[in-house]
Amino acid sequence: MTKPRTAALLIGLLILALYGRTLGYGLVWDDYAAFRARPLAALLGAWAGPWDPGGVWPNFYRPLSIALYAVLYQVFDHNTVGLHAMNLVELFLAAWMLRAFVRRETDSNALGLAAAMALVLHPETPSSLAAWISQQFHLVELIAVVGAMLVWQRVRHRRPAAWVWVLAPLTLGVLIKEDVLMIVPALLTWQLIRARFVRDVPVPSRQVVLLLGGWAAAYLVWRTVALGAIGGYGTPAAGRLLLNTVSGPLFTFGLQWIPSAHGLSLVAGAGVALLAGFAWVGRREATPRLTSLVLYGVTLGVFANVPLLLVSGHTRVHLMTLAAVMTLTAAAGIAAAGVTARHGRVPLSAVAALLAWAIVVALANWTNTNTFAPCAAETLQRDADVLTWDVLTDTVRRELTAKMAACAQTGSEPFSTGFNR
Repeated sequence: MTKPRTAALLIGLLILALYGRTLGYGLVWDDYAAFRARPLAALLGAWAGPWDPGGVWPNFYRPLSIALYAVLYQVFDHNTVGLHAMNLVELFLAAWMLRAFVRRETDSNALGLAAAMALVLHPETPSSLAAWISQQFHLVELIAVVGAMLVWQRVRHRRPAAWVWVLAPLTLGVLIKEDVLMIVPALLTWQLIRARFVRDVPVPSRQVVLLLGGWAAAYLVWRTVALGAIGGYGTPAAGRLLLNTVSGPLFTFGLQWIPSAHGLSLVAGAGVALLAGFAWVGRREATPRLTSLVLYGVTLGVFANVPLLLVSGHTRVHLMTLAAVMTLTAAAGIAAAGVTARHGRVPLSAVAALLAWAIVVALANWTNTNTFAPCAAETLQRDADVLTWDVLTDTVRRELTAKMAACAQTGSEPFSTGFNR
């Protein structure tokens, strides 16, 4: 049994080991658009219109995101140590909440801790959550989503009126980013799965469906009125749509964060395939709770992938990463149960193989985090793009130009394992 204090210490140490060096990183790309002075009128206007009119971003309805950036700018200005520290604190909170959810679902402290550690370790966490300051809106969104999941655990056995409490974290999340809307069909599907396999909850009642569906419809109507259109990036071409369809699952479930021909990427993907194979062999030992958790992850992945059909990429797969972590954690539990039933215990060779696989994933995480270092090639490319933005003040433009010149003079590069996505 893992005590809460021990679990918190392990999660915190892993976050510091993987991301502690980001406290020395600076602003990158969207950070310059996010963390700048905004008049109160612009913040109030975001409740009835686009979040960044006249800025560098497309029209979205995200009033709490722009408010979050404004508050952080008022507190920290461009003190990147404080801003990056906030990322790490929020990542810890999200991981801790996920631990609580998985522990309640599986009645296993070990699997709860495994899920939290996997969220921190996942190769997509640096770019979509941890290493990029402006991704704090994803972190707050993720906290809201896991919060809704925890509330669902409390109300799923109760009368339909109790489900109104789920709307509080969902409302917080959807005002941060619109893809939280996909949690509504996910929760309804999870209720069906729980009723089918664990058999301790009712199927979603008509009142629950109307409550959640009515909330979602009201949000969509208000969003459309506020923006005067659907907003967003528009509909991609057919080829891009197909690529978007498969990229999110490959990045998160398949761990294909680098070109598929690269050896380490194949090792990581092979690890996922082996885990799935062992879970399939051990499926007879799967408890209804573990089976449900696998299906929760898969269905969340399906729904979370819908917004990614329009625009995908490594920086937008945070909810897909959550889905993958839930699925892989449950698969590991099923595989362990199957191996234990056959051999009486988990062989040391299996533990060693799992650790080796985790090291490969950690190396990918480390390398992805390096792409946000001040003098990394990817960062300098983004800096050159930022210099073309009209939203920069003259002071920030001079500071950024000086930083790029210093990087060019020193030619410094962060430690790298030699592979990048």
